[in-house]
Amino acid sequence: FNSKYKRNKAKNKLAENNVQTRLPFAPLYYNPPYSGNKINAPAAEALYEGGLCLPNYPDLTDEQVRIICRIIKMAEEETKY
Repeated sequence: FNSKYKRNKAKNKLAENNVQTRLPFAPLYYNPPYSGNKINAPAAEALYEGGLCLPNYPDLTDEQVRIICRIIKMAEEETKY
């Protein structure tokens, strides 16, 4: 997603429909032991800010994937304006 707002909207909409998600891991230098390192990693930061880990497991059906996609599309439509 291109913003935290849109990512969170999708995350909440998926949760309302009993689809579990999680946020991606933060860039390593966000953690206290590494916070003194001044690293420039805009791709890692963008993935962390706008990323969302979706269900992925062997028994996930095509229909479940379609449902997840529809829910994400609904959330995207609600955040267009």
